[in-house]
Amino acid sequence: MPIEHVQVVGIRHKTSRAGDPHRHIHMQIGTRIFAAGKWRSLDTAALFKQQGAIRELGTAVIAAHPPLAQTLAAYGLTLNPASGEVTELEPFNGVMSKRSAQIRRNLERLEAEWEQLHPGEELGPVMTARLQGIAWTHQRPGKKPADLKNEAWWVQELRDAGYDPATLERRAVQLSVAVDELSVQEVASRALGRSAASASAWTRHTIQEHVTRITTEHGVQAAPDELREFITLATELAAGDCFSVLPPGSAMPEHVAHLTSLGVVATETVLRDQLTAATPQQEPKHPDVSKETDAAGLDEGQTLAAAAVASTDPLVIVEGAAGSGKTTMLRTAIEIAAEHGRFSRVVAPTKKAAQVAEKELGVPATSVAALVYAHGWRWNKDGVWTRLNAGDLDPDSGHNYTGPPKDAVLSQGERVIVDEAGMLDQDTARALLAVIAEAGATVALVGDRAQLPAVGRGGVLDMAVQIRGRTYDMTELHRFSDPEYAALSLAMRDRENPGEVFDQLAAMGLVTLHGDEEHAQQHIAENAHDGEAVTVATNDEAAELNERIRTGRIERGEVDDALTATGSDGLPIGVGDLIQTRRNDTALGVANRQQWIVQQVTDDGTVYARETADARTPAPSPCRRSMWQSMRTCLTLQPRMVFKAQPSPVPTPSCQGRRERQASTSA
Repeated sequence: MPIEHVQVVGIRHKTSRAGDPHRHIHMQIGTRIFAAGKWRSLDTAALFKQQGAIRELGTAVIAAHPPLAQTLAAYGLTLNPASGEVTELEPFNGVMSKRSAQIRRNLERLEAEWEQLHPGEELGPVMTARLQGIAWTHQRPGKKPADLKNEAWWVQELRDAGYDPATLERRAVQLSVAVDELSVQEVASRALGRSAASASAWTRHTIQEHVTRITTEHGVQAAPDELREFITLATELAAGDCFSVLPPGSAMPEHVAHLTSLGVVATETVLRDQLTAATPQQEPKHPDVSKETDAAGLDEGQTLAAAAVASTDPLVIVEGAAGSGKTTMLRTAIEIAAEHGRFSRVVAPTKKAAQVAEKELGVPATSVAALVYAHGWRWNKDGVWTRLNAGDLDPDSGHNYTGPPKDAVLSQGERVIVDEAGMLDQDTARALLAVIAEAGATVALVGDRAQLPAVGRGGVLDMAVQIRGRTYDMTELHRFSDPEYAALSLAMRDRENPGEVFDQLAAMGLVTLHGDEEHAQQHIAENAHDGEAVTVATNDEAAELNERIRTGRIERGEVDDALTATGSDGLPIGVGDLIQTRRNDTALGVANRQQWIVQQVTDDGTVYARETADARTPAPSPCRRSMWQSMRTCLTLQPRMVFKAQPSPVPTPSCQGRRERQASTSA
């Protein structure tokens, strides 16, 4: 029903939570609305599903606003229509963020000192303003702002950072286009492709979000009404090419993901056909591996799984919880297969996982994406997959595709082991199974459906288990020395009775509860140790917590903050910082989630770093220790990995993820 009256409160802010100059408005929508003659309660679930589309529309309106671009141009500034950023000011973002972080650190220290001298008292507005002034002027005499939100002082900071309007050079940006120059059909088709790349079903709001983002990426400049009209038209066109997965005649709420496309259904159908074709009509005989598995100390579940992986079975599925010994099992299975003349290779959904597998298993390993890419599969930025034939022009290289390189060619009967198979998405799985079938190779899917799912359309392992009808389960845990905690880890995996599990974790001293988020973050920042994983709910929380941890490392002299580059998350990067690459780059030889220690930062923003030691890599045996030390020395002393801060994204500090409760755990 249409809403007649709704209450919305707008709160204007001039700075971000971090203290940076950032004009923005928070819109708080009241849940009490008037519709159909009486006051009712707003369905916040539906509103929550729309926030992505609302956010993208707001960004698009600002980026496409002609008067804003004209006003900035009058002052020698250029609005990038594709990003909404003022291009001439972008180089100063990192400097300004660093300055605000410095002020915040000073203020936190001053407030803590005041509270120690005045126990039981609360800071008043006069003393707060005084401490703010001291925090601002610390090590910068002569600067006394009356208010940290005073824009004049931020302008002064900008000038001190090197900004001079008189000598400013205009930067070239993507040319803007009019709405009439866009193909509404193309935008709608691309939005549908992006929707299908991330999920099997979606809402109309998801389509609108993608339509709006694609429109912005084109650099459109148009009045708000004209922009909204185009976005609405493209959204309706894309939605018209979808159909609902709900039964005919049933209610179809806007916030329920029920729309899908023929492309999604077609891919799933092909994938099911591939898995069915790989399923043997009769169960193959497995080799006797008892001698090898006894020598390796494998339990019964590991032994059965190793025999299956080492066999000629065209489709093997192995599941096991974290700590069940999947790596040990695979190492043994690969050795047994080699003794029978069968070659094995390992692939994983991510390059980082493949690197770990190669170190631990001693066989060639790569990402699934790299293998299928070598065999001609391509995907664009919208997530739409195609395949090149030999002789076709490769859009990535600009040369004719000549086929896979020698090291990517599979042999007849070769075993392709997919590690972390639960993270495999449908499009990648379809391409991989096609490559395997063409070569007459076999596949073993090894993973855990209870762990992280695929980033895109997942469910591949579920589908395989259902079709194959036979799974090798490894239920005994080996990683944990404490049997009580091992049992709890299985209970967490099963997701049953979470309250009881939480209480048991708390009773074992593995959960620390905090009164609020501030105290939780402070505790983590003060007690975090190298090698520990810290997860939070949002990227903003990750950035804030990273900054807290980094501040402590600066104060302890572990990080040099004098000369820094800026990461893709806006945080500064200095010598001694632990950073993490956030994408694969074959040219640089780096993988997403790979961790590095910064060795040097140059004036032009170049970052030199060395890789951190992998905690999962087994310690070297005494006979190989000298070789291992030489490798470490070589890694440190030879020319180190170079990351360019501009224009390519720099690796970002490695606190990212998700936190379910406001608690820190030592589990």
